[in-house]
Amino acid sequence: MEGLQKIEIRKIVPTISRVSSGKSRLLNVLYNIKFLECRKDITTKFINLLRYNPNISNPCFYHLKIKKQGEDYIFYKDLSEIYIGEKDIIEANKKINKKLSDTEEINYEDIFYMIEINDSPFIKDKEYLLSHDLCDIPGL
Repeated sequence: MEGLQKIEIRKIVPTISRVSSGKSRLLNVLYNIKFLECRKDITTKFINLLRYNPNISNPCFYHLKIKKQGEDYIFYKDLSEIYIGEKDIIEANKKINKKLSDTEEINYEDIFYMIEINDSPFIKDKEYLLSHDLCDIPGL
């Protein structure tokens, strides 16, 4: 598929809790980042997978396309729009949350995104991070 790159499937570990309970803030702290938007009201409007990747020099953020194959879903990196570096990732997160807040009917296959992070000073088990993606989801 042109403009798409298949990504490795890892186990997904979602942060699940009520609205405005600190899920995004917890992930920001665990990864020592400021990428995930945090406010007192409903903020996160999309599924944001956080992937540890020690092979990249700068963190990056991109949309994931999902294709169903039989009973499985395959995730593809959308190469058409990639944000690199803290400032661009923060702005992209805000923009997507705003856009989805203003959208009445959401296509749930279009709300998957990924942040690749090249460092994780507070999570010492790097082998775990290489096989698991932590996930920021909207609150219950």
